[in-house]
Amino acid sequence: MSPIRIRSYDDLLRVMRSAAVALETTRVELDFQTQFAGGYSGKVLCDPPIRKLTWDTAPIFLDALGLVLVVMPDNDAIRELRRRYRRKRNFTERERAALLSI
Repeated sequence: MSPIRIRSYDDLLRVMRSAAVALETTRVELDFQTQFAGGYSGKVLCDPPIRKLTWDTAPIFLDALGLVLVVMPDNDAIRELRRRYRRKRNFTERERAALLSI
């Protein structure tokens, strides 16, 4: 599987559902592997989801599906942001002291 850009929670769930299909596993087996209550995987992975993943449960589900979440820079976006954003001004010590005294 090649890297997939995740732009929303729905994108993440779509990839997780695809991984479960590719592994040819059931929601019951995912519940067993994650050690969550019976039916929890089905509630998280159904469309629309009944339950949501949390920062605590997501890594466990991703591990059970053989997936990993990676954050990496988007160089095209960074170039565009640098062009649009105003640069931070370097204040002199006197200007900084005056701003902090307000």
